Amino acid sequence: MTRLVLIAALVACGGHVEHVPSPSNTMNTAPHADQPAPVVTPRAANEWLLEVTRTQGTRSAKGAIIIAVPPSATNSAPHLPVASAEAWLVLARGAMELHASSAAVAAARAGIADLGDDYRPKRVKDDTGLHVLDANGAVAAGKTEEGARSLISVLDARIVLYFQRYRGEARPL
Repeated sequence: MTRLVLIAALVACGGHVEHVPSPSNTMNTAPHADQPAPVVTPRAANEWLLEVTRTQGTRSAKGAIIIAVPPSATNSAPHLPVASAEAWLVLARGAMELHASSAAVAAARAGIADLGDDYRPKRVKDDTGLHVLDANGAVAAGKTEEGARSLISVLDARIVLYFQRYRGEARPL
């Protein structure tokens, strides 16, 4: 029934909603007060290393990317969303290895939230939102491991799309 309502909504809006990206490309969620601040260091001419650590319980992981956008007073860590998402992805995968699927779900959701909606290149159809709905349904039905695997897959796919969208500005380390 939920899928039927979703399909009807998609048909009504022409199949997809056009997203207008935020010009600042900063975090779309509230900053994590309990998470360490990002570190940006010069790497080469017109290139900086952006590192961020995300912590979940007693475990932490680092996300590191190369950026070609200079830090400024208004945006001290350009492309922070994708670095943060990468750290959450490492935590989610690690949780799955430890058979802690609830922690994996939480980490994947945090990564998806931090990455926000500014990841998709123009003219690229993205159905990962449907996969998120399915994953959340699986978690709600008690199939936490299945939901975690789906959310991890969505986060991984969105990170890849982000680097495609911002080619020339950001890349994996």
